[in-house]
Order: sequence, then C-alpha cells, then structure tokens
Amino acid sequence: NWGILYYYTHYFNSQELNSTNFKVQWQYNVDSSNYIQALEFDFPVIYNNLAFYFGTQCVQGANCQYWNPNGTSGDGTHGWHDFSPTIPCTQTAANTWHTLVWSGTRTAAQFTYATLQIDGQQFSINQTLNAPTNTTGIANNTITIQFQPDGNYVNPNPGYHEYVDSIQAWVW
Repeated sequence: NWGILYYYTHYFNSQELNSTNFKVQWQYNVDSSNYIQALEFDFPVIYNNLAFYFGTQCVQGANCQYWNPNGTSGDGTHGWHDFSPTIPCTQTAANTWHTLVWSGTRTAAQFTYATLQIDGQQFSINQTLNAPTNTTGIANNTITIQFQPDGNYVNPNPGYHEYVDSIQAWVW
C-alpha cells in the first residue's frame, strides 16, 4: 500500500516576497523507518506568476533529489532528479530528531538550490533552474513551506508517522 500525506502552510507578506535569499529548517522525527519511500521538504516561492519551486526529497537508501518544474511529464526534464554529484540518503533513523536545512536564491526568472544540510552535514548544491509560469495551483505571490512523507509499496504496509516539531524560515 502506498500513500502520501501532504501538509503545507503559506507564510510571509508581500514585502518579503521581494526577497531573493531563502533558508528553511525543518526538525522532524519518524516512528518507523521500515515503510518510508521518501521524505519530501519543499518551499515553493510563487512570485509574479512564476514558480521558483524549491522541491526536494530524500529517497530512503538511495539519494537526495531536486524537483525540476520545467518541461512536461515524461520529457526527461520535468520531475525528480539526483543532484550531481549525488548526495546519499541513508535510511532515516527512527525515534530520533533530525534537522534538514535548505537555502536557495532567486533572480527575476531563475532559482538556485544553494546548500542542503542534513543533521549538521552540509552539501554545496549550486543547481540553477529557470522558473516556469506558475501552474502549481498555489496562489500567486506566496511563499509556501511544506513537507510530505511518502510510503513504500510493501504489502501489507502498516505505515509510519512523521512528526515535525518546528519549522523556521528566513528571507532577505
């Protein structure tokens, strides 16, 4: 059984939307690591009807990936991609608090995944993408912070719980 649960909230005011630097920190815990397919952490910035969509996931036992909102499904551009060089994603330890920190920047039409920090280990990313026209369904001129635990396909899958204790965000 596979399923997803998606949580999001909109932050910031119109003045802060002019910001070009972003940093978001999630503190999270899972009660079981046996049924995780991926843990997703995103902070899409929708500004001037463009989607600066900072989307990432840690695929358990594989790699961390970024979301490319450009192109169309199946064209090899749109969707999830491993970072280059790859960033390994080990199995998330259960019943332990973890900290994930993303930083990114944007210009008028592009956005850059700058750094990723997982439990104190920092990776330089510097992956720049064009910001496509917003087709996400997220309202224009908002910054959204979200997370999504994905289950795997093990049958029967009793599932797991993800707890997020705090989310902090900085813009400048």
